[in-house]
Amino acid sequence: METSFGAFAHDPTPRLTQALLALLHAGQRTDMSRPPAFAHVPDTSDFADSFGHLAGDVRQVADALGRTIAARFGAEGRQCIQSLLATDTPDFLGILGKSRNENAHSDVLRWILDPNSAENLAPLMLRALFARLPDDESEADPTVARTPFGALLEPALASRSVSVRREHALGTEQKDRIDILIAGAGFLVAIENKIDSSEHEDQTITYATWMTTRASRSAGLFLSPTGGLARSHTFVPISYLDLLEIVVAAIREANVVSVEERAVVSSYLKTLSSSVLRELNRIAKGA
Repeated sequence: METSFGAFAHDPTPRLTQALLALLHAGQRTDMSRPPAFAHVPDTSDFADSFGHLAGDVRQVADALGRTIAARFGAEGRQCIQSLLATDTPDFLGILGKSRNENAHSDVLRWILDPNSAENLAPLMLRALFARLPDDESEADPTVARTPFGALLEPALASRSVSVRREHALGTEQKDRIDILIAGAGFLVAIENKIDSSEHEDQTITYATWMTTRASRSAGLFLSPTGGLARSHTFVPISYLDLLEIVVAAIREANVVSVEERAVVSSYLKTLSSSVLRELNRIAKGA
């Protein structure tokens, strides 16, 4: 199954395309030689009919998308989301007016991913994220097998030597900074977070080049609402829906979840439901 909203970017039904073409055709028939005065109103029956079909198709696609996503989490996953959204913990990022602020989101994610702060959830989430990283052969020498990221992560977790840092600068000028950098013996993993912006100036290529000179294994995750592609092929795309699935799985799998961890996750899910993932309430209801 596709793991991002990008999978639904293609035309889900021929009638949607037909409605769009009819809508365009109706607009082209409008007499554009006349001044834009309300005294002349073209026949809009075709336009209204096309728009009505289009709106219906969009609703069908949205409903199908909601059902597909809800099914992905299952009944227990939806129940977990419901319980987290029902807590008294407020949406702190919303209160601060930072619901779509990339730095604020990255600050919360760093806390959740750091075993020093989220000691119960972070190891589970790191394992799930590292499982998405490629474990293929070395590009420099395809005959040389590389140690899987998961095998490098486990001893680092056991020795409590995993480092999760924010805004890691690549040089003294502080120009290039990795949003979140996860480091351990023999590995570096960068997370580049995008919400309302896109990659600029080959960011991920710069980060990938820098990491390869400092660790035997390195890769990245490119986080965005839709799971879009990064310019560097070493950065694996991941959507906020994928991230939500990892968070919910960690909550359900953890034997113990501290009061602080549950409060931070609950507040963050409320942020997501009000901004980045407005479908979250529908997911919880299974609608």
